[in-house]
Amino acid sequence: MCLISGISKKGCINLTIFVLPQILIISYIVFVLHITHLAKRIQLLPQYYQDEVQQGEDQQYLNDEFEINSGEVTKKIEQYIEAYDNRFDKDEKLDGDFSQIAEVDMQVLENGKKLIDFQKFYHDFQSYNMPIVLRNAVKHWKAIFKWQSDEYLVSKIGDREVQVEVREDGENKFAYFQKNFVKSSMKYNEFIQIYKDPNRKANYYLAEFGIPEEIVEDIEEIELGLFMNLEYTNFWQGASGTESLPHTDDKDNFLCQITGKKTIILIPPTQRSKLYVGDGKNKIRNYSQVDFFNPNLQNFPLFSQIKGKMKVEINPGDALFIPAFWWHHVKSSNERNLAINFWYTPNFMHSLFQSILESDEFNQ
Repeated sequence: MCLISGISKKGCINLTIFVLPQILIISYIVFVLHITHLAKRIQLLPQYYQDEVQQGEDQQYLNDEFEINSGEVTKKIEQYIEAYDNRFDKDEKLDGDFSQIAEVDMQVLENGKKLIDFQKFYHDFQSYNMPIVLRNAVKHWKAIFKWQSDEYLVSKIGDREVQVEVREDGENKFAYFQKNFVKSSMKYNEFIQIYKDPNRKANYYLAEFGIPEEIVEDIEEIELGLFMNLEYTNFWQGASGTESLPHTDDKDNFLCQITGKKTIILIPPTQRSKLYVGDGKNKIRNYSQVDFFNPNLQNFPLFSQIKGKMKVEINPGDALFIPAFWWHHVKSSNERNLAINFWYTPNFMHSLFQSILESDEFNQ
């Protein structure tokens, strides 16, 4: 039975034979045009590389048309990566082979109450996927003064249930896939009692605890206008030189130090192939096996070729912008250490570019 009224069964068959292929051909053409349009957009993928490609003939490959095949796309991406990495060759090196990190002292800008010109920040750092440390950016927060004592926090959130990361072997390095790593649920006041006990055998770290409403008035959201979308805010507390192993996150991050200090080594996402991602057995895509502070170059020789490595120390009142997908190894000082971080939706192009860097096809 023909579904088109008024046409015989034979006519319907003939219609199907002659019309259906034409419909398929038209659909294919539309699909190809759509893919071609996407390919042209991919050419503009890493806009944050334009400083490096505006000189001489380097600019021309941004405008060249290319066929949609994996070889050409891979070649283009490799050119982008090379252009991005070359920027670090021109940097003045500090403390050995570390590149200079951008730094702004916010104390001189309206007593620290204004972070930075939003458009300038977006153009120079967020869209270019580059870190920056903002000195004294949150020094005016109430938390800088009120959170100096555990007693104040216990009085506010002591009965709050928290998830605490525990290293039962006493190690101070924390990553979810390690042996002797567990998570334990307890009240905040119990956590304070345990982590302050000098005779404790295990090490405790309160990580990624959503900021409770009882103390939210002690901080202020990082004001970035319409250029970045805040997703959530976390509270971190530990002692005894807590260390977060080298990893990368899929969101833009403002890390704000409240008490104690943190030292961070940052490495650009383009260096992924030299970072020995995973634990050797399981493919853990966002952790590196290399100790950034003390690399074993015999086991991990490619790490010696890293470009763009940066090292920074943040103090109470400082804020560090860690762009999405930048690798970072964080060490806290041997004292009471408290921080807040804000997670923001990353630039779409950065996410797309990272997915290409991680793809099996690109890493073959």
